[in-house]
Amino acid sequence: MLTATPEQADVQILVGPARLESIKAVPPRPSVDPEVLALLSRWARQLLSEPEVMTYPDVMAFASWCRTVPGLAAAPEGTCRMGRGLVFHIAPSNVPTMFAFSLVAGLLAGNANVVRLPSGGDRRVDLLCETLSQVLSEPEFEAFRDAICLLRYAREVSDVTSRLSRLCDVRVIWGGDTTINAIRTHAIPAHASDLVFADRSSAALIHADAWLSADSKDQTLRGFYNDTYLYDQNACSAPRAVIWCGEAVEEAQADFWSRLENLLAEQFVLKPIAAVNKLEFAMQIAATVPNTRMHSTSNLAVRTWVPEISEHVFQGNPGHGCFVETQVTEIDQLFASLPRRIQTLSYFGLDPQQIRQCLIKARARGVDRVVPIGKTLDFSLIWDGHDIIGTLSRTIRID
Repeated sequence: MLTATPEQADVQILVGPARLESIKAVPPRPSVDPEVLALLSRWARQLLSEPEVMTYPDVMAFASWCRTVPGLAAAPEGTCRMGRGLVFHIAPSNVPTMFAFSLVAGLLAGNANVVRLPSGGDRRVDLLCETLSQVLSEPEFEAFRDAICLLRYAREVSDVTSRLSRLCDVRVIWGGDTTINAIRTHAIPAHASDLVFADRSSAALIHADAWLSADSKDQTLRGFYNDTYLYDQNACSAPRAVIWCGEAVEEAQADFWSRLENLLAEQFVLKPIAAVNKLEFAMQIAATVPNTRMHSTSNLAVRTWVPEISEHVFQGNPGHGCFVETQVTEIDQLFASLPRRIQTLSYFGLDPQQIRQCLIKARARGVDRVVPIGKTLDFSLIWDGHDIIGTLSRTIRID
């Protein structure tokens, strides 16, 4: 059993009991328990009452999401759902607020939760932890004090990962393939399971003719900026490829990127090392993929035209506004060729039902989410093709 105190150098507990023996004994709750919903609503109100939160749009978005928690589904008829027990979450470092979404999913499923926070300091992480701690101090939520533990320790302290892995009923791993493989070397109980969110990439699909006739160009460009530049394209859902369809592609391209670069000149600060890395990536693609050409007019958005989207054109993309582009004549053709690593397809100017039918017809291996441009960072309880609540809970059949 793991014992830790805030004074220990290797483990810092930001929220939760100083001793973790009790968390394994917390009994599971029914999924989507009203007391959990009350806790989330109170946390959201506490966050939104903090003036500092106004400076962090992603924290505000999390608070707003907690107030409604979209995507909740009732248990199938003739069943009930209960938490599996203890969920050990390994949070990613690329999106600071993701640990909070993962925690909420674990709570909604009916579980006690231990979350390993990113090791690097981030004020957004601290702010989320501080407000949650304040809420848990209220008498109404006393029952959750032993059911939630948010802690931080260096990756090198592998014995903590091993001990928490041996305790858990489900282990949730957010991270790159290397991280996942490293965590999997730590055994979990025979009855336990892993829910992993591995390296993924995303793309945007834009209908050129719809773009040129659109009245909402500025709004859409702001949405595309948030999708891509808000986290320097580090989120798996951030488009790193832009795919065009329609007739007037060259005209639409020129208009789209010109407008975006005007926005970037006002909003985005490009670090010199990022500019070098982007150009290096573009040159690498040009050297290894036949029939490519550079389309960039500045370093703010480095663009390389490729004949088709393949696994290779995503490898090593440094982000910070680095894109590959291509054109398709038929959407069916696109979905048949998209690699498995594609997580989110954002779109503009297309009918989502048409996209749905094309995905089915193409028997697509890639694409787990289809959302309008500007919505790629919106979290859903169905993620990477997984029903998270269903995976983190037990479905009990009652005949």
